[in-house]
Amino acid sequence: MGSRRFLLVLLRWPSPQAEQVVDTKPLEPILSPTNFTSTSRLVSQQTFCKEMKSLAHLATFAFLMSCGSKPLTEMPARAEVVGVWECSEFPPGFLRGAGSTDGARISRIVIRDDGTCSASNFPQRTPYRFIDLDHASWALIGPSMTPSGAWSVEFNGDFLQCRRTGNDIGLRYTISGKDEYSVNYKRAEQVVPSDGHKPSSHASSTDPTAPADAH
Repeated sequence: MGSRRFLLVLLRWPSPQAEQVVDTKPLEPILSPTNFTSTSRLVSQQTFCKEMKSLAHLATFAFLMSCGSKPLTEMPARAEVVGVWECSEFPPGFLRGAGSTDGARISRIVIRDDGTCSASNFPQRTPYRFIDLDHASWALIGPSMTPSGAWSVEFNGDFLQCRRTGNDIGLRYTISGKDEYSVNYKRAEQVVPSDGHKPSSHASSTDPTAPADAH
């Protein structure tokens, strides 16, 4: 009988493993000075990165704007205009109006040193269409006599605005008013006259304000 009571007391006695250990160490506040400093640094770094990205975007935009083409207000050299000019990109609205489904169409203008020129697939307005021109003549027209107020190449009654991009010259032709449809021509090659001489450095022009030696 005595051994049974001893066994029951032993079984009821709590073991050390059964006791729950309670950590009385106070919890560290979420916004403790240490955590607050780390969070502030992280926010500052993120803000700095965003500002640097914005500055990089602005710098890229300014660079692209500075590299963009600008209308020529000074008379270009004749050697910069004479040559074969090509355009392979046309506004979709113009192509629809012209009834063209040829996405690989190329417009080509040949400007010769002797004052003659020809064109193939040259875009026209009212109605929209492509035409070919042979044995036409061209001239450089000064800003005071052009619709765009810049030096332009005139042929067949149309004006192609001269534009400068770095050291290169481009031609922009406005097909319809208010720049609704316009195309850009790039010089593919320079034309050498049949006599073998290089084009002269001075261009004959129609401009009352041009220097006397430019005519």
